Amino acid sequence: MQNIKQFQLGDRLFLVYAIPITVTILSAADRYLEISGLIPLSMYVISILSLLPIFLYVVFRSALLNRSRELINLYSANRRVIFSFGALALVVLIGAVYPDAYFDRQGEFLKPFIMFLVLLFSISMGTIPDVVRHHRKILGIGFCCLVGSVVFDIISPGTFSITVGRPGGLSLNPGVSAILLVLLTIGIADWQRLRFYDLICWFVSFSAVFCTLARSGLLLWMICFTWYILKQWKNREIKVFHVIGGLFLLGLMLIMTSDVLLMLQETTWFESQNAQRRIDFIANISELDADQLRAEDRVWLLQKYMGYVFESPIIGHGTGFSHGTGHLVSHNLFVHYWAENGLIGLMVVLWFLGATAKHFQVNKDYRSIVVLAAIIVAGIVWHNNLFEHRSIVMLLGLLASVTSVNMKNLEVEHEDSPVSVSPVVFVNHTV
Repeated sequence: MQNIKQFQLGDRLFLVYAIPITVTILSAADRYLEISGLIPLSMYVISILSLLPIFLYVVFRSALLNRSRELINLYSANRRVIFSFGALALVVLIGAVYPDAYFDRQGEFLKPFIMFLVLLFSISMGTIPDVVRHHRKILGIGFCCLVGSVVFDIISPGTFSITVGRPGGLSLNPGVSAILLVLLTIGIADWQRLRFYDLICWFVSFSAVFCTLARSGLLLWMICFTWYILKQWKNREIKVFHVIGGLFLLGLMLIMTSDVLLMLQETTWFESQNAQRRIDFIANISELDADQLRAEDRVWLLQKYMGYVFESPIIGHGTGFSHGTGHLVSHNLFVHYWAENGLIGLMVVLWFLGATAKHFQVNKDYRSIVVLAAIIVAGIVWHNNLFEHRSIVMLLGLLASVTSVNMKNLEVEHEDSPVSVSPVVFVNHTV
């Protein structure tokens, strides 16, 4: 116990550094730092260099506290996630030697290795009790920063976004911001009880996602929010007055959405042809027929990429193939890895998703299962390179670490008497 007390001051100083760094990566602000030129380094290098002091402190702390047993046990508890993601990084790295592989920046072939380090560093943060205890607050700060940047992009168009006529926030990309907002909202929410604070977060998230005009982001939000409400209903957390109030808010939101759509079609905020087309699509989505949906660029790209898949279904065309040949990306996670890294790439992605789901299921973390499910949905309908985003990899690593620590604490509480509690316990169990 004395050893733990000796590190309390160090842990608090650690948080002063770790929280801003974690928030920077979770909100994808590291990309803005690179593109804006504020830091003349790649966003991947920024992430690693900023996370390295955190990892070194964790290693030093664990070595002095209990000869690194705590850190080793934490990595062992997360071995499913670590090994499967390591295999994915290795497959992508091997794909870099293919003749059709392509990297538009020097050293970019090391990206899979860097992402693996981001995962390892993120998991290691679970050894710090205050990180586990306050991880929802850390996610909340990242959420507020991202929402604020989207709002600022509306007030001052082009401050962050690289897409003309659409606010993108700190990630610069409206689509990336949309999915990060949804994932962070899921991570903040308590899925075991209904909290007014969580409902506020859901509706703020909807407003920000809506402003990005990311169609798949809106779809993802609706799926996840419906899931959240059904879970609360199953938990018997929703009462009659909640239903009445919810229906009123839903009706109010739909009316406001219609008014906002009309306003956006006349404003200069979303003046680009692409933005107006998206507003049109959202406004008339109920009237779209099958032919119009097939004409959408995402469907056309998916069909095109399946052609590339069948050209080399076993070994693929090589990492970065889609960018190197000038092809538009597939916007599908599974087709992307199949086209670039072959059948083994597809199988390893499925292994990683399955292993991570198993990790969350074994540790009884319902919220993290929803986060993973949202990533899968986003991978199907929206993005092809989700696991190249530091924000998403860090979020998964942090959640995987927190859920294994919480489960360990619960086991210790069951084994020990109420009077004598082991000093190994980090935090109270939360889901």
